[in-house]
Amino acid sequence: MAHQIPEDGSWLPLMEEFYTIQGEG
Repeated sequence: MAHQIPEDGSWLPLMEEFYTIQGEG
């Protein structure tokens, strides 16, 4: 996994959605 994630928190919604999908899958 590339560590080029912005530290402004703009990636949080993306990760939250990802984990939600994984949890329901």
